[in-house]
Amino acid sequence: MRERTVKYETSMDDLIALTFDQMRWSKRTRRQVLVGILVGPIAAVLILLLHTLDDEPLSDLMVVIMVAFGVMLPLMLLYTYCGGGRRAAVRKAYAEGKNLALIGVHELTLHDEYFEIRAPMFASQMRWDMVEQIRQTDGHIFFYVSALSAHIVPKSAFDDAEEASAFAAEAISLWEQSRSRQPELEDSPPWARSHG
Repeated sequence: MRERTVKYETSMDDLIALTFDQMRWSKRTRRQVLVGILVGPIAAVLILLLHTLDDEPLSDLMVVIMVAFGVMLPLMLLYTYCGGGRRAAVRKAYAEGKNLALIGVHELTLHDEYFEIRAPMFASQMRWDMVEQIRQTDGHIFFYVSALSAHIVPKSAFDDAEEASAFAAEAISLWEQSRSRQPELEDSPPWARSHG
């Protein structure tokens, strides 16, 4: 295979896109949001039932506050999960550091046995079988190296959507091939061996 290289620049918006992709696929996050969405209305209904069945009902103001909470909680969770609140939180979290290895110009090259990434602050090679998954969105290709970290390739780095799709398809093919064969550790180059 001939090497395929793409040069691109990542920005804060690309990091935010990665965080949203992680949230979208995280079973834990989806479960938490679902529980939060259900708890509010269930609590509101229980409060109304207790209010109507109790000999000494709660004050009307307290019932209104509790029902409002039961309605507002799911709406706040949906807002946070679907974008607005999460985008601001992610931006603030990344603003706490310089993120020199994440933001800026990068170059990613596909090889038969590994992919290589270069940036002004670092260079790295990773065997395909060390990649957990490769996912595409409308605007990005994510090379996940753990559940929470990935190399981000913006599709805007390519001349057109077909070129981006071909690059992603080739990366996925190389990754899938590596999953069918597990190399022996002693056959691995030194940079790919575990040191722990």
